Amino acid sequence: MKKLNRLFAALLLCAVPAVMISCSDEDEYTQARITEFSFLKSANSDVLTSTLTGSINDETKTITVTVPSDLYESSANRKTLTPKISVSGGAQCITDTTDFSYNPTLVTVSSKDESITYSVILKKKGSSITRKSGALFFTEYYNASSFSYKSENNQFLEISNASSQTLDLSDVYLNRHVWLNGVRRSDLDQSVPLEGITLPAGQALVIYSQRCSWFTSSAYVISDASFNGIISFSGQDGFTLTCNGEVLDALGPEDGEGSGLTWGLSKQMQRKPGFTRYTSFKESEWLTTSSTESKADVSNTAGYRELRVNSTSYTSIGETTLTYFNFENSQDFFKTTIGTNSITINFYSDDASLVQSPAVSSDGGNIRLVINGKQQKSNIISGETEIDFSASKDDTTGKLTLRVFSADGTSYTDYKIKTIITPYNMNSIVAGNYIETDSISDNDVVLIVQKNNKVIMGSTNNSGVLSCVSLVDEPIPYESGMAAVCVTIDNEGYYTFTFNNKFLTSKSKDSGLTFESSPSDYSLWSLEKQSNGTYVINNKAAVNNSGVVQALEYYPEKFTTYGTGTGNAFEFTFYKK
Repeated sequence: MKKLNRLFAALLLCAVPAVMISCSDEDEYTQARITEFSFLKSANSDVLTSTLTGSINDETKTITVTVPSDLYESSANRKTLTPKISVSGGAQCITDTTDFSYNPTLVTVSSKDESITYSVILKKKGSSITRKSGALFFTEYYNASSFSYKSENNQFLEISNASSQTLDLSDVYLNRHVWLNGVRRSDLDQSVPLEGITLPAGQALVIYSQRCSWFTSSAYVISDASFNGIISFSGQDGFTLTCNGEVLDALGPEDGEGSGLTWGLSKQMQRKPGFTRYTSFKESEWLTTSSTESKADVSNTAGYRELRVNSTSYTSIGETTLTYFNFENSQDFFKTTIGTNSITINFYSDDASLVQSPAVSSDGGNIRLVINGKQQKSNIISGETEIDFSASKDDTTGKLTLRVFSADGTSYTDYKIKTIITPYNMNSIVAGNYIETDSISDNDVVLIVQKNNKVIMGSTNNSGVLSCVSLVDEPIPYESGMAAVCVTIDNEGYYTFTFNNKFLTSKSKDSGLTFESSPSDYSLWSLEKQSNGTYVINNKAAVNNSGVVQALEYYPEKFTTYGTGTGNAFEFTFYKK
């Protein structure tokens, strides 16, 4: 009886409309977790003939429940479902309603230390697809967002059915594994079901960014608006395809090759014939090229589908051409150029590191380093193998050479490496006088000024905020310490401000402002023009502790971000060179 009384008390504390809740007695455990999720037959007798239990994934914050086809097809019946939810000790469910006519449905639990939102996904019973079958896998990745962020919209994934039969993808999930500035962020992961899609034999499915205006949707070319906006490539995130918990294929860093690197920026990757599935990513099994940020790059997507799925003739496979060479995780300012049997590396700083781990790709097979005519024993692993390029400094004789083998290993082509160091004079770009302007455009170089306090945004990072420089004269003559930022505008209208190839970035939550090496949603800004001609500069993704959008703010002696407001602290003027 005492046990029943305790359970009754817990239900009173945790109950919300249309939700049955129970809590454990472990008061010392303050994490917010859902420990059990089910639809009891007794509570849902009108639509269920048996109890359905959900599968909880705490890493992706998803709960998956497989339901009968007739229930899945009826949104009206799904709306009547009442779940039983058990939560960890010290936690409570704070979701007011649970309407399962929406799929997924969000359920939030909270403790004194944290608040966690789970996505409850209803799956229709369907056929299982296994990794062993090799039926379904990634065949193309395209990301045209360069470091200038000018064409962020040109992004898509291609998934192909290489089997001889039509596949029901109801049990298949596309999962995004998020990395941010080299740090794994599982709390930001996404997982979406490919429900409602049947993919014929030999057909490919293209899922493209909803921000891309020029794609024409069809049964097999679909906007990610139907998939929670999952096609938003940072260049660091990895992807997997899963079915009933089994990984069918992996693309990018899931703690494998390239983890934490900006492995996927400004590139197009097509699966080479003969490689169809794996649970750890190997870039050597893809043909990689630099994207040119043009619609023409994907104009023959259908051709890629046929080549990948049927492994038909591919004009370059078996040859020995180097298609990609880049330092994807370098903090130095550089440019690499692939020529005819040559690679030129230009570093724009005297103190640039000559020890780098290049990302490489070819239309053939393995790639090895040759030092002073001696071929090294190990293959180069893209993004991992360290090479000291000191010997190639100003060298034209090929002291360092990349040897690109054919797929069968019977032939190769050598690429002589030449490294040049040409110190980059930032002052030559930003030097000059800056005049107040009421509008800014793509590629402008500007100063951000808070006129009422007579300060200019500085370039120095001081414990998570930026410095300021006093405004003395107008026009403003550029001085060291000022952040003269280059403006780029993406197709969605968001602004990026870069200084010394680094991105003006808000702290994701609460106040903070820095220049970061890699772009993210927190380095995208919108401008809200005020009646007096100044601008409120809002961040795209950052919010404060109350969930309010962060905006650029001047706080005495520093530039930072804060919850959106108006007034002197939030209003800025641009001065253009």
